[in-house]
Amino acid sequence: MSHLAKPESVEIFSVDRPFSGFQFAEDRFAGSPPIRKLFSLNRCREGHTLIIEKVPAEGTVKDENEEMAALYPDFRHVDLCRISFWKKAVNEDALGDLTSDDCIGTGESIQYIPSRAWTSNFIVHDDNFGANLCIPQGFLSPENVGHVIELLPQGWAYSGVEAEVSAADYFYSILPHLSQFERLPWMRRLLDYVRTKRLILRHVPISKTDYLKNLGEIDDWDGRKESEETIKLLGTVVAERFWMVEVSIPDVFSTNKRKLGEILLDAEFLISTALDGANFVMARFPGCFVFFESLDESNVPTFSTTPSNLLSHIPLFSVEYT
Repeated sequence: MSHLAKPESVEIFSVDRPFSGFQFAEDRFAGSPPIRKLFSLNRCREGHTLIIEKVPAEGTVKDENEEMAALYPDFRHVDLCRISFWKKAVNEDALGDLTSDDCIGTGESIQYIPSRAWTSNFIVHDDNFGANLCIPQGFLSPENVGHVIELLPQGWAYSGVEAEVSAADYFYSILPHLSQFERLPWMRRLLDYVRTKRLILRHVPISKTDYLKNLGEIDDWDGRKESEETIKLLGTVVAERFWMVEVSIPDVFSTNKRKLGEILLDAEFLISTALDGANFVMARFPGCFVFFESLDESNVPTFSTTPSNLLSHIPLFSVEYT
């Protein structure tokens, strides 16, 4: 397998500031969105070293190359690189001393529990067997499903799944700015769950009007309400259609149907693959609102905060049909 193959050549780069991951991905990998995402994940985990290894095409990659060559006579395999990020500074003499604990895994960097994890069954309609059938979530595997179609509200330009992933990226970039509010019990509890990878995200399409109306009506667990002045200021936001990605933890989500905050993304145009603030509208957590400011000299997003009256958990957003 190529991911385990002995490298043909090795390049080592320090990714400490002022190294720009976005610029490197642009220059070296033509701005590939997945590669840029890797640099974002590494930045969140505060990695220090990038290693790029040229490896031979073996196993599955070799088989795919042969299939591509059979289908497209002009196909030519050029290079195959293995990219890894490391928690400490590394030079050529120290390569042999590296262990798996020194490597930064993307899965441990951005991790959350999607709200569908609490769904055991779906109601489905089948052309052959009838309507309102119950199907276990576990049945929906790649072997049993050929295509998935997501229905979007009119005016929403991308899917809720994409919004959830993007919100997770933004959340982990915002984390350093939340530590100043750790004196608040529910912010402290939220950060504790983040450290154990038990964050819950739930995406909901919502208009600006409905979001502000809901924010003005609800109160937190201790009876606090958001100030009318704050809600009026939030009304100056230009975007009209949001993906609201609600942020919760197991203690309050599954039984009490409550949350600790939300991240709002502009849903009216295609989502940006970079953390450049293009879709980011704002976020709210216990005690604060968060706003995107700019990218610093290393293309790292910076944020500002302003106080919120809501200091604990509030109800998940829901719509009552009559």
